[in-house]
Amino acid sequence: SAWSGDDLEGGLHRVLSKGACVAAVTRGAAGVTWMEGDVPGKLQHFPAYEVSVVDTLAAGDVFHGAYALGLAEGRSPGAAIRFASAAAAIKCTRPGGRRGAPNRNEVQVFLKDRG
Repeated sequence: SAWSGDDLEGGLHRVLSKGACVAAVTRGAAGVTWMEGDVPGKLQHFPAYEVSVVDTLAAGDVFHGAYALGLAEGRSPGAAIRFASAAAAIKCTRPGGRRGAPNRNEVQVFLKDRG
């Protein structure tokens, strides 16, 4: 909100104008909204997976770690966001922080089951 106030799209543009390749906002149950620097006018959104939430502790950490992994493995920002969203969703179905984080196989099975 420091970058965007009530103007999410404007905030993402401001981040891109500072040299970022991707600007994104995670919004919990509302999903992820982002823009990519090479397509700055295209606001993109990925909805959160619907799960039975037990504990959201560390869901953001799990998301960001899985997102970084996705990018490091060569996924596009959108594909990395999908992977990270699945990891965070699984985490939210389990108690605890790191203890509730899924492994790669669990994320892949979740994505296969969700189409």
